[in-house]
Amino acid sequence: MSQVLGDAAAELRGGHAWHLAVRYLIEDVGPWLSGNYTERTGRELFAATSQLVHLAGWMAQDEGNQGMVQRYSAHAYRLAAEAGDPELSATALHGLAVQAIDLGPRFHTVALRLSERCVDAAKTLDDARAVSYYQTTLADAAALDGDRRLATKALAASQTAIEKSPDAPRGIRGPPTSASGDGPTTRA
Repeated sequence: MSQVLGDAAAELRGGHAWHLAVRYLIEDVGPWLSGNYTERTGRELFAATSQLVHLAGWMAQDEGNQGMVQRYSAHAYRLAAEAGDPELSATALHGLAVQAIDLGPRFHTVALRLSERCVDAAKTLDDARAVSYYQTTLADAAALDGDRRLATKALAASQTAIEKSPDAPRGIRGPPTSASGDGPTTRA
C-alpha cells in the first residue's frame, strides 16, 4: 500500500493522496496494530506501518504543514523502534533532522541532536549510500550549529562510506590500480 500511495503522491502531489494514507492508517492499520500476532509478524507490521506513517509525513511536507510532518516523523520513529528496525529508525530521525535544518538557525541544536541520533541508529547498516546520506545530514546540521570540526568529520565519513559502496562510480572507490593490480597507477 505504501508503494501505491507513494506513486499517487508522486504523480498528484502529496496533499492529494495524504487523506487516503491517513484514512488507511486509521481504518485499516490501526485495528491490525491492536490485534494479536506473533513477535515476528508484529515487527513486520510495525515496520510497514512506520514506512506508511513516514510517507504520510512527506505528503504533509508537500503541503507545507510542518506540525504534521513533525508528528508523523516522530510517530514513524516510535514504530520503527518498536519494530527493532535501525534503517527505518534512521530514516524517521533523518526526516526530523531535515525538517529542523530547513526551519533554520533557531533550531540548530535540535537539528544537530537529531542528526547525531540518526547517524547512531544507522551505524549497523550495510547500505553505504544510506550511511553517507545520513552523515551528510549530520554535516549540514553541524554547519548550521557552527561546528566546523564536526561538519568536516561528518563529510569525511560520508565520503568514506561512498568510497566503500560497491556501486560507487569508477574513480570514487579510491585510487585506481594498475592493470596488473600491483597498486595505484602513477601519471607522469
